[in-house]
Amino acid sequence: MSASTDLQFEKDVKSRIAEEGPEFDAESSAVLFTLTRAANLLTADFDSTVWQRFGVSYPGFRVIFVISVSGPQEPRMIANLASVSRASVSSVINTLERDGYVVRKRESTDRRLVTVHLTDKGRQLWKNSFVYQNTRERQWAAALTREEQQTLVRLLKTLIHERPREGIEATDSARTTRKDAAP
Repeated sequence: MSASTDLQFEKDVKSRIAEEGPEFDAESSAVLFTLTRAANLLTADFDSTVWQRFGVSYPGFRVIFVISVSGPQEPRMIANLASVSRASVSSVINTLERDGYVVRKRESTDRRLVTVHLTDKGRQLWKNSFVYQNTRERQWAAALTREEQQTLVRLLKTLIHERPREGIEATDSARTTRKDAAP
């Protein structure tokens, strides 16, 4: 999509939401829609430009990354650190294990506890691939100044840490929960 098409679509989205009534917040929708779009574009780009050449998916990379950074972990901790569901992480670990990049090990003190470890092949994949991953990350981030990058990271961390933890009712108004909304 071209930049002008993107801008027109954003205007159309805001207009359509505003038509639904004053209780709907078009700006909140725009923030989350744009964030989701960016995340989807990044994932697809990393898959096609980096991970396809190694025969691993981007979710596979995220599991390998978590273990590379934090060492052997339980699947639930990997899911938490990679921000994916346990079911998704289990499927990714199955594929990585089948391909020889990770191995599950039962801990000797508690046989119910399973941790996931990188194999030599997994460590080699990490060494060979991260230069490509980081190069692509730098290419994406180059659109922003260092200050803008730091601001974006700070804002995203705020969204992550302040995210809603409970469900909502259809009658709840997003406007009443915004920090800048009047009491």
